[in-house]
Order: sequence, then C-alpha cells, then structure tokens
Amino acid sequence: MSQSKTIDCTTTNNQFNILVIDDTPVNLDLISSVLKGFYEVHTAISGAAALKCLLSHKVDLILLDVMMPGMTGFELCKILKNDVRYSGIPILFLTAKNDEESISQGFALGANDYITKPFRYTEVIARIKIHLDLKLARDQLKQNLDALISQRKIEKLEQANERLLNERKLMQSQKMEAIGLLAGGIAHDFNNQLTGIMGATELLNLTIKGTDLEAFTDIIMRSSKSASKLIKSLVLFAKSNSELQAEMDIKKSLDVVIGLLSHSIDK
Repeated sequence: MSQSKTIDCTTTNNQFNILVIDDTPVNLDLISSVLKGFYEVHTAISGAAALKCLLSHKVDLILLDVMMPGMTGFELCKILKNDVRYSGIPILFLTAKNDEESISQGFALGANDYITKPFRYTEVIARIKIHLDLKLARDQLKQNLDALISQRKIEKLEQANERLLNERKLMQSQKMEAIGLLAGGIAHDFNNQLTGIMGATELLNLTIKGTDLEAFTDIIMRSSKSASKLIKSLVLFAKSNSELQAEMDIKKSLDVVIGLLSHSIDK
C-alpha cells in the first residue's frame, strides 16, 4: 500500500463496518484480506487518517495498533472515547506488547479488548464477532430504553393535559355555579319588586275600572308578567349551565333559549 493511499474503503455489502488502523501497510493488507470475507473494511495508516475516515464512514468496530509514529494508539483511543460521536465504538488494540502495564493502560483508556501479534486469525475473527454481538445488544437495549423513555414522556404529557382540562372544567363549573347563585339572588329580589308592582297595579285597577286609565294598568301588568317570565328563564338557563355533571336535556335547553329569543323579538 503506497503512502499516498492513507485510507482505503471497500464497497462490499456486509452488515458491519470495521476500521483497521496500523502504520504498517503489510499488516493492513493481511488483516483486510481476512476480514473482507465477513465485513466491510476501511483502513487507515495513521491516527489522523483514522479520524478523517470516521468523519465520512459509519464504523462499528475499530482494530487499533498501539505503537504508531506521531499519534499513538493510546492517544487516539483517548480522543475517540472522549468524543460522543465515537465513544460507543468498541476498540480492540493490536499490539506486540503483552505486558500487564500496557494492557492495563489500554483498558483504562476505554479499550474493549486486545489482540497480540503475531495474529491468529481465527482468534481475531472470534473476538470481533463477540464484540460486535455485544455492541448490537447494547444498541438494541439503548433503542428500547429510548423508546420506553419517549413513551413515558408521552404518557406524562397526556396525563398533564388531562389534569389541565379537568382543572379548566372545574373552574368553569365553579364560575357557572357562582353565576347561577348570583342570578338566583338577583331574581329573588327582582321578583319581590315585581310582586309589589303587580299587587299595587291590581289594587289600582279596581279603583280605575271602566276608565281610560285601565288600559295603562293592563300594560303594567303585561310588562310585569313578561319580566317575571324572563327572570325565571334566565335563572333556569344559569342553573342548567352550573350543573356540570348533570346529563344535558337538549329539548329543555332549546326551550329555554327559544323562550329568551321570543321575549327579545316581542320587545
């Protein structure tokens, strides 16, 4: 592999995408030739080239050489694990170093596993499969959790909306009840006044019976009776609106409204 071709991405149709990062072209060619039978493989010859490849390709797992010039595998691993875009990608170190300190450093940086050189390719395939299966399970779990959280949010919104509607209905009920009580009080006082007027008119009518003034007392009586009927209709209308839980009687409500309109037309 020439130095100018720092990124080599295949076009196979396999489900998973593997990024292999190694500064030795021979190693890249060997690993790629094995993996291309199972996965879509992208290769990078340096840390910088790997970051560029990640910007343009979906990657499911990374095979990362530890000892590279410039940016080491440890440094690149730290960068990837601190970036939310790539922190969930499993990283398997490729290393000739099998000392405990290097292995511990890799795991401390967030690596998921390591493979020692020289490679046993059956081991490489097996380890890759294990970590891809684990990633697939984690992704599915996260997807299910996100769906559950979204459903819970929707349910909470629906519950909050229902509470708000009930509160508004209660406020409206209390408002109409207050109006009904106010209307009843006013009607009671007004009816008392009308009763007095009608009683006085009847007495007056006895004294002026047969005279021209009798026509005027008839007008007073008719107007008083009409006003009394109007007050009763208004009270009934207010009362029917204040009874929020009562079953609506459509015919009765229409009769009340028609009575109110008829009175206005007569006037």
